[in-house]
Amino acid sequence: MMFTKFDPANIPPVVSRFPMKLGDVYVKAVIDMDIYEEIRGYDGPVLLVHGTADKIVNISYARKAHEVYKQCEYLEIEGAGHMFSKEHDRIAMDALKKYMIGKLTRD
Repeated sequence: MMFTKFDPANIPPVVSRFPMKLGDVYVKAVIDMDIYEEIRGYDGPVLLVHGTADKIVNISYARKAHEVYKQCEYLEIEGAGHMFSKEHDRIAMDALKKYMIGKLTRD
């Protein structure tokens, strides 16, 4: 979780990975969570953007979330990592702008 290692049977009071610090309450609440069951109940619109070269969050998670969300527009940015920059950032921002304009003019 978050690039830090710990024994799930002995969760420390603070799980830290610069710049984030999470308390054990958070870790205990999410460690066994089925995220797809959590998002299944949401029926509002979603824009999901994921880089194909993300080494932090495997793209399979985004692909599965795309299947689970009821109203999901999905974009994979070829070659983008976890943090978008330069051209990848422009692609993501253009997608967001198009998505928001579409929502504003349809709703």
